Amino acid sequence: MKYTILLFFTLLIGCKNNSATKNKVSINTIPITTPSKEARDHFEKAQFLVQNGLNNNPEEHYKKAIELDSSFVRMYNYISIYSSNDSIKKMNHKLAKKHKHLVSKEEQMLVDATDFRLNNPDDINEEKLFELAKICSYDKYLHHTICFLLFRKNPSLAIKAGKKAVKLDNNYGSGYNILAMLI
Repeated sequence: MKYTILLFFTLLIGCKNNSATKNKVSINTIPITTPSKEARDHFEKAQFLVQNGLNNNPEEHYKKAIELDSSFVRMYNYISIYSSNDSIKKMNHKLAKKHKHLVSKEEQMLVDATDFRLNNPDDINEEKLFELAKICSYDKYLHHTICFLLFRKNPSLAIKAGKKAVKLDNNYGSGYNILAMLI
């Protein structure tokens, strides 16, 4: 009986550890590097608001995330892509570049792709982002970002990226919205 109970608890702990490992690592998506769970939560809320076209103001989440993690590269980079204010874009991009050595290879590539976009605004191919999309092929938000950036300059590539976003999540309303504007 003692051995049965011991075996049961060993299996239970093993299963719990296995499921925790699976939840921590999301394959083929860009990681969100921050030591602060709260900062990550604010990033995800801002991302949801922006990429689902909700009229709520994501800046509250931007500010809170940065307060919680002043070297939050992904948040700085996100603001540098989606802000409508050019000076805010440039300032946040500068901060993302300053701290990019602290994050994953994929996040570094995203900062480099954003750098390319800011310095080559007339490029119509987004080659650097598509290079990243090959590595992070299951990141619907990345495909949405590519679609957003190519919306006016290269609609055919924007449609390709938008279709990939909705293929990854057939309930992704924002993906359908941006595709509807393109088609």
